[in-house]
Amino acid sequence: YDDEQRMIAKRIPGWEPNYWAYTVYDKWNRVVFTQTPAQKQGNSWVAGNQWTFNKYDRFNRLIMSGLYTSASTQSALQSDVNNYYTTNPSNRFETELNNSTGYSQNVCYPVNVAESTLISVNYYDNYSFQTYSGWDAEGTAADYNFVNLSGFPQSAELLTSVKGQPTGSKSRVLGTNTWLNSIIHYD
Repeated sequence: YDDEQRMIAKRIPGWEPNYWAYTVYDKWNRVVFTQTPAQKQGNSWVAGNQWTFNKYDRFNRLIMSGLYTSASTQSALQSDVNNYYTTNPSNRFETELNNSTGYSQNVCYPVNVAESTLISVNYYDNYSFQTYSGWDAEGTAADYNFVNLSGFPQSAELLTSVKGQPTGSKSRVLGTNTWLNSIIHYD
């Protein structure tokens, strides 16, 4: 545990004696990086020195996760994160943009991550992300239209007042540039 009583390292029963999982936090106690033994050591499907990073929106909801390559230790990355937010205290969250991910990627630490390193993106509060340039390279907006199925007790109306609700996500097929997109409709 660190001096703020946050778990920074853990060992799971059954792991080799030197296998530890690590966590790095920002000053708002949000998880910025995690690393499993497989990410650190590397294996046939994961390169070594990989960390999973997380980025958040203004309401501290997870909006992006991706892979970050660094040979830094947990304490060195924690120091980098602390220094970044000491220098840039207002860079707490990413903002919505009309691009293929729907968000900026250069505000929270780590800054300027490439879209190719992202593994998941989450959307909340509205469905405007469907119209963003390049959001769905594999299909069309019509692929995600709400369909009212007969025989089910539901409203024929699509609820568009979804403030505070998850509305969609995209997950990368690992090792490719293909995304699996999903939209959550409410009735």
